Amino acid sequence: NPKLIVADEPVSALDVSIQAQVVNLLTDLQRDFQLSYIFISHDINVVGYISKRIAVMYLGQIMEIAPRREILTAPLHPYTESLLNSVPIPNPNIGYKRIKRLKGEVPSSINPPSGCPFHTRCPIAEKKCSIEKPILREIQNNHFVVLTAVKNNGKAIKYASPQLRNDIDIIRYALQQNGSAICYLEPYR
Repeated sequence: NPKLIVADEPVSALDVSIQAQVVNLLTDLQRDFQLSYIFISHDINVVGYISKRIAVMYLGQIMEIAPRREILTAPLHPYTESLLNSVPIPNPNIGYKRIKRLKGEVPSSINPPSGCPFHTRCPIAEKKCSIEKPILREIQNNHFVVLTAVKNNGKAIKYASPQLRNDIDIIRYALQQNGSAICYLEPYR
């Protein structure tokens, strides 16, 4: 039995009812066989349903990784916040929320900018963001973010030493979570 399954857009081209059946099958298999998934998807609703932890990517680099609830309700990275704000809420009683659009254009993934790949569009970027390539750091318990400063209630938080340095560490971390799902969420290009 495998311990880790990598699923790249496994339900993206399926009808919604078939998507639900496949996602339910995946969660049943996960429970029964204590599987870990790396579930790559553009659909935040599917990601939110199937995952216990979510990793958000921008230009192939993880920007934030945390438990599902924290990512969906209290994101710390401005890109994650922007992604979540762009999802329509199918509830006419809530009304439309004004989406704060990111400025600038998406840089080339072939020739990414120096430093942080998001610095050209980041509303809280500092000068060093264009020079230093940041790594994931633990900001809160099990909440990792790629930034030099995170805005939290208007205050910048400087954070601790780096924890996860590369994809191998992330996969090892996924396996250690015993049956957890890590979902990479990238934007449509």
